[in-house]
Amino acid sequence: NLHRICRSETWHNVFASPCTSLAYRPIRYTLPAYGVPIPIARSLGVLGAFGLMAIFHVYALSPIMGTAGLQRIGMFFFLNGLATVAEALVWGHRRHWVKTVLAWAFQVVTASWTAEAARIPNGLSRIPWRELCNA
Repeated sequence: NLHRICRSETWHNVFASPCTSLAYRPIRYTLPAYGVPIPIARSLGVLGAFGLMAIFHVYALSPIMGTAGLQRIGMFFFLNGLATVAEALVWGHRRHWVKTVLAWAFQVVTASWTAEAARIPNGLSRIPWRELCNA
């Protein structure tokens, strides 16, 4: 159902599962067997999952986007991986409004920087996406 896919939670879950099973878990659970401390293995697993997301997005967008845009897409996911690891180091699982504000600010800056190089065609931003998702 298109409506369900357009919901951000569903969309996120579609990509979270393969990233978890193909990148995070293998890295997280294999490295400790070679003497890597669990917190480091966990962080590397997160970076691996974001790396897989970067590869997927760069591959999927390569037919329609130039080199500069693709590089920024890759950097967007790499930076998000680093930010996720840093957030976990600083905040752990605690909730706080400052954490939320910082995350939003980071996303606005990195997403704007990424979109700037995407060279989105004129008019594309005027597509009524909400109507498409509610069809």
